[in-house]
Amino acid sequence: MTLSQRQKKYSTSFFEKLPISFNPTIEIKTFHDGTIIQIHKKGIKSLNSEFEWNSNEKEIVASSIDQENIVVILNDSTVVLFDKNLQIFVPEEQILSLEVGESKITAVTFCNLYVAVASRLNENSLNDKKCALTIFSNEFDRVCSQIFVLSPIVSLVFIPETQILFASTENGHVLSWHFEESGFIDDQFCSTIFISQNRPSFLSSIGSELLIANDQLFIYDGKQI
Repeated sequence: MTLSQRQKKYSTSFFEKLPISFNPTIEIKTFHDGTIIQIHKKGIKSLNSEFEWNSNEKEIVASSIDQENIVVILNDSTVVLFDKNLQIFVPEEQILSLEVGESKITAVTFCNLYVAVASRLNENSLNDKKCALTIFSNEFDRVCSQIFVLSPIVSLVFIPETQILFASTENGHVLSWHFEESGFIDDQFCSTIFISQNRPSFLSSIGSELLIANDQLFIYDGKQI
């Protein structure tokens, strides 16, 4: 059997067994009690239960899944939260839309009891700063801290075991900050752990380690694989 035949067989088997939505996928991850969650541009779908939620006329621009919560951000900066029972909660005060204004949300991730949100700033904002990284409470009722970076952030990953927040930027950098229990991050203690001259890196957590994927280069636990 050729490689292409094996790939075709695998893809066919995958789609036959899981009722996946063919809207563009943002994230697929195992959620509380083994539920497999697909977040796509138009909503959320469980691939092994009957749960489904649609965003109607709006589109999802960023999302994050941890063990007991899901957050999605819509293209009008509305925040929608789901608990471990997939019950929906929409904060009454949409503090996110007030905070980011007309900026474009580019990434979001849970950080323990907080949520980190990256937004692309307007061209006229803060001179050379292109992105705001804002830490909100997990119910989006207050801002805990905010910093600015030189290039728009395209993905965020938080590693609870090390309390480190990682960000991949459009200019090919992977940055890291130590995350305080209070939700505070300090831009004076930002570290650049990887630089690519070609394109932004994709970030993912595997257990307590960070995976950096860029073109044909993969870095896991600080080592090339």
